[in-house]
This record gives sequence, structure tokens and C-alpha cells, in this order.
Amino acid sequence: MIHSESDLEKIGVFPWEWVADSFDDADLFLGNGFSINLCQRLNYNSLFKRYMEGLSPESQTIFQAFGTTNFELIIQILNNAETVNKLINHPTNKIDPLKDELKSGLVRAIKDNHPEHNELYVPQLSKLANDLEEFKDIYTTNYDIFLYKIILQTISKYREEKLPDPYEDYFYEKISPTELGFNNIKVNDEARGVYYLHGALFLYPTFNRANVWKLRKLETSPIEYIALIRRQIDNDSFPVFVAEGDFQDKKAAIARNPYLTFCQNRLLQARRNLLVYGFSFGDSDRHIADVISRNKSKKIAVSIYKGSNSLDQLDKEASRLRAVFSNKEVVVIDSETVLTNLQP
Repeated sequence: MIHSESDLEKIGVFPWEWVADSFDDADLFLGNGFSINLCQRLNYNSLFKRYMEGLSPESQTIFQAFGTTNFELIIQILNNAETVNKLINHPTNKIDPLKDELKSGLVRAIKDNHPEHNELYVPQLSKLANDLEEFKDIYTTNYDIFLYKIILQTISKYREEKLPDPYEDYFYEKISPTELGFNNIKVNDEARGVYYLHGALFLYPTFNRANVWKLRKLETSPIEYIALIRRQIDNDSFPVFVAEGDFQDKKAAIARNPYLTFCQNRLLQARRNLLVYGFSFGDSDRHIADVISRNKSKKIAVSIYKGSNSLDQLDKEASRLRAVFSNKEVVVIDSETVLTNLQP
């Protein structure tokens, strides 16, 4: 459905260029809409189809019985069933394996649907690397390797010019030729921080889960990075990955992981204005909204995807987004007008 700029203005949805000047040197928050624009196979319907193909008949039956494709809802239902069984002293030994299968199945579905390097349009990644340089710290809930590859484009450019690396992700302790350990002892406020709030396909827990390490690709290795990740997962080495049912469970999972806790605390300490792209702030992500509400940023620009929505539907969604951050100045923007190098 096509809406004119004036119609969108009437409901308080503006083009990015109208507000961009007040977001100079802002931080950037990227949700799944960013990745979907780069690869449609990472949209939920495609992932769910691949996900169901890999599940046992028992797990498939659960989704069918509740008539839903909502992964997080099923995880929450299993958590509730486990709680009830404990209260009535009923065995719970069958529930944990089901939850583990559902979570690992989602990891495998994302891994299987992730594009190969030759499917990516490298010039587009280079243009996006330039776009992202306009921002300071970058936060994301995405698990894929797109942001990682885009950041590497900028780092390579800086290194060619013999300049310090512009980004810091705090993985710099060499554990092995292919493993970099997480260390946040020295927080570098001069560099732009990159924070994977829900983990990523290339981040793995140490054997005692006391720390996290990042998989690196050797420049001399002929194996593609996503292939290295697939090898890890196929060998049952599962990445750091928040896939709990509701926001409280997600919050608890973050609290158990030193790296994710660090990332969340950095978002909590943020002071700059924030642009949010491709993230809807649904009920299952209230922990993210809560952290942003409590930080020191004053102004937030949140993108909204028009799709086939009516003007009334867009008006309601824009109002909902403003209500999420009632203590901030919220500007709702048309997603097609920001990060335009993402557009087909």
C-alpha cells in the first residue's frame, strides 16, 4: 500500500532526512529487519519452515497442537509446564530435552539459511560500511554474520591507511589461532563499540561457561567463515544464543553470561541519541526496552516498516512505539528513508 509523505506526516511518521541533523554522532540499534533486507531467507517464515523440517515428530506435534509458529511462545509453554509439574511433584525429565531440541533447532535453521559469501553483494556491504560510520556505538540482537562482515570492511580500510581500528568488540585475547577471548578490563571509549546483545553464530562459551570466545577466520584459510561456523555447530558446539521464551527468561539468560551482561550494561550506560532500525520492541523483548528507557539517551528515532499496512495500522503502531519510551523524545521514521543502501 502506497502512502504519501504528507499522509505519513499527519500520523507523525517522518523521512529520516527531516530529523537526521539532530542525530549526529548517535548510536545505532539494529534488529532483524536489517538482516532480512540483506537476505529474505532470514525472515521468520523461511526460518520456521527450515526449523520444523529438522525437529523430531514429538516437537512438531507441540507446535501443531497449539496452532502456532511462535517459537518463543512454545518455549514459554514448556517452561510453564515444567513449573506446574514441579509444584505437583510430577516428573519434568522430558521437558528439558524438548527445550534443548527447540533451541538448538533454531540455531541450525539460521545456520542452514544463512547465505554463502558468493550470494552477498560485496559493493552493497561496502556502502553499508560507509553508512554505519556515521554512527558511534552499534548494538544488535541479530545472530548472523552480516554486521561482522560490514565492520571488517571498515577495519580493513583503516588498516590500509595505517589508522587505529575504528571499532572494538572486546575480543582480542588470543586463545588459539582461530579463537579470540573476551576481555573488557579496558573499556575503550575512543573506539566505536559493537555489541551483540543476544549473542551471535560466531560467539561460543568456554568449556566452563565462565567466558566467551569469538571464532576468527585465518587470512590463509580457504574455508569460508560461514562454513567454519557450520562446522562448529554440526559438531554440536553451540554458540552464545538467547532464545528464551519471554523477556524475563531472556533477562535471566543474559545475567548468566558475562559477555551478554557486559553488552547490556553498555547499553544501560549509553548517553547518546539512538537510531533503531528493524526492531519492533515486542513483548518478548521488553528487557531491551527497559534498558533503553533507563539509560541517559534523550532522543530515540525508531523506524517503522510500512509494508502493506493501512494508514490507521501505521498510526497505531507509531503510537505504540512512542508509548514504549514515554520518558524519551521519540521520533518515528519511515524505514525506507534510512540506511537506503539496504533497499533492493
